[in-house]
Amino acid sequence: MESWPVYIIALFTTFIVTFIYLFMVKQCAGIIVWFSILATIVGLIGGGFYLNDYSKNMPDDGSSTKTWVKYGSYALWAFGGIFSLMILCLFNSIRVATAVMKTSAVFIAHNLRTILVPLFGFVFTAAFLTFWVIDAAYLASAGEVKASTGGSQWKELVWNDNLRYFMIYLFFGLLWILAMIISCTQFVVIVAACVWYFTSTSDTRGKASLLKGMHWMFRYNFGSLAFGSLLLALIWFAIIIFEYIQKKLNGSGGQ
Repeated sequence: MESWPVYIIALFTTFIVTFIYLFMVKQCAGIIVWFSILATIVGLIGGGFYLNDYSKNMPDDGSSTKTWVKYGSYALWAFGGIFSLMILCLFNSIRVATAVMKTSAVFIAHNLRTILVPLFGFVFTAAFLTFWVIDAAYLASAGEVKASTGGSQWKELVWNDNLRYFMIYLFFGLLWILAMIISCTQFVVIVAACVWYFTSTSDTRGKASLLKGMHWMFRYNFGSLAFGSLLLALIWFAIIIFEYIQKKLNGSGGQ
């Protein structure tokens, strides 16, 4: 109960840092991008020189550490050269990406209400997860209670096949709803950005309409979003199944 001021301060700090970053991207997106690229190249090449010089000053104790440190310097130089060549080949693409970043910052700066969309999605997700956990707890407790042998007071909750299928169905529903929430919030922001972009002129800025995005979502695209969310949920579900199988195999020593 005494930690809530910390969460409030963290929330406002996040908003302040976000606005500062938006302002910096809006004013000097190109400088930030190219400085980051240059810093990466200098860091790789400089790191190579540091490792090479460090390997020369290492005592020769007969181990292979000195050799591997020298090879590490060569690897950093190689990565720096490859990265530099990639930057030269993708120079125009980087310029386009920088312009997109700057335009995105301008869009958010002129339409701050779009920040409410992911915030609303977060609140809705938190409320849904609360009800889902309660529902899952009720369903999980529907198993048969069996006493342990040996006179102990320990009880075991046994699930039958039907209850297991219900839990799997409930868990898959959780993945589907979460994917749907993500898809809907992204769709509303996408529509707002598109309307803002195509209604902008050289003299006036366009107007982003969140209501239009919600109208198009429920009126024209809700089925497509639901089907896309279903595919995403199936992929998540398959990943979880394979990770569970891998964990079981690792726990059994691969037997």
